Amino acid sequence: MKSDFFYTEASEAELNELVMGRRAGRPMRWIEGTRNRPLPTGYTGVVWREPSKRDEPVRPLVLVSREEDQRRLCGRFAQLRSDLSPLTVWCHLLTPERFEIVDTVARDADLGGYEAAWTGLVIAEALLLAERSIAKLRIASCLATQSYAIARSRALWPRTPLAEIVNRFDAAQRLFRAGEARNSKLRTVLEPIWGSLADAASSDLIPNRVELRPLVESLRRLRDARQARDENEALVLSKSLRQVVPEAEAFTKLSEWTPEQRVQEFDKLLHGLDNASRDQNAQRRIGLAFRAGYLATVAAGGAASLSLAEAVADRWPDITGWACVLGGVGERVIWTSSFDGLGRLVARELLRPLRLDESPTADFALDEAQVLVDSQLSDPLVHLRLKQSRAATVALLPGVNVAFPIMEPGIQEPARSDVVRYGGQADQRFASRGSADPIAVFADALWPYLRARLERSLRNRELSNQSYRNRDKAASDRNRAKVPSQSGLPLRDPDEP
Repeated sequence: MKSDFFYTEASEAELNELVMGRRAGRPMRWIEGTRNRPLPTGYTGVVWREPSKRDEPVRPLVLVSREEDQRRLCGRFAQLRSDLSPLTVWCHLLTPERFEIVDTVARDADLGGYEAAWTGLVIAEALLLAERSIAKLRIASCLATQSYAIARSRALWPRTPLAEIVNRFDAAQRLFRAGEARNSKLRTVLEPIWGSLADAASSDLIPNRVELRPLVESLRRLRDARQARDENEALVLSKSLRQVVPEAEAFTKLSEWTPEQRVQEFDKLLHGLDNASRDQNAQRRIGLAFRAGYLATVAAGGAASLSLAEAVADRWPDITGWACVLGGVGERVIWTSSFDGLGRLVARELLRPLRLDESPTADFALDEAQVLVDSQLSDPLVHLRLKQSRAATVALLPGVNVAFPIMEPGIQEPARSDVVRYGGQADQRFASRGSADPIAVFADALWPYLRARLERSLRNRELSNQSYRNRDKAASDRNRAKVPSQSGLPLRDPDEP
């Protein structure tokens, strides 16, 4: 069966014809599974589908451009053919390196069997940032987290380094708001979890980071034990953790402990975390947090008790992260109503295939946005032609769509207190939470508009109250005025018949 897709290496003039719906260049059939030859310098690769009717225009689906050529490509259309800009609203933009590994128009997302674990981590980060109960957490908050960006990127483009994904996340954040993209301390405690999950799902037997090898081995053994329905999973887990946490030997007797003993062991781990932090022993600290997170999932007689992790999340947010991750390791059924129904929604987005034969669902790609944003203008985003007033969906990589709040031009971010509340306790580490929590950012963006209405409402209420007070005062005055006339009436003598 012949392919309906064609590939053309187009010069600038030929690309102008193709984007206008006219055939140009020397197209060749693009057969799925075939390798693509190197892209000549100065040319743009174009994938398009043969129309079903001869009089229909061709429509580019994918543009392939070298990184060094993307600025000229996007800038040229923005200046000379602004009616076709942004390009990435209607077609995907790939580098030759990524296009080389594309062997089908429908690219499946694969997290190596750790889908439920990544889902738990995405929700854990959203919980830590939103500071609200799981029942009040919304899917939009989850899809705006770093963990979602990393998990989705690894699902579609598994060879992308974590550092590159984080840098792209920060670059997109800076397009819309000044300042640090995410709270650095929260990122610090999440990085070992990202790295461990990414390496555990990798086909490489030996993890890249030496300090994470015991954790990666523990994740793999835990997954195998649960899939084999091994009731001694704690014993299996302890074998790998002993390298960094000798106390993990106690896990061999975990099945014999009462819930009270497990809670006592959890408290001991918290004490050990304090000591490890003072000694600046990062590897031991990560191992203790891993063990505490696992204990929180089995504390209540084998059932999960995430309240243990939530109670110390202000000081040890990584315990919450590990608890949500370890609770999902080995779980292959991801369409249940876990996390109050959020689990299946997040998993659905993480595993959604990337279809190159369909238009992107993002507002634009990061690579093009970095070219078109002009910080010298009063509205730096004017060339991006955003039609959403509060948030933009940016493709950090093809198919990796992350939502970012937008600050309206001329609206300054309100000043924040140096100390905010989390879990009922004062905590300095969330001082920059406004730029980290999507819900808070949305609220900040709405506040200038709501404030005027609120003040007007308060003034109207005050006027209404004043009207009521004046009316009551007038009535009171009338009553007082009647008192003398009543007292002057002739009164009958009670003894008079």
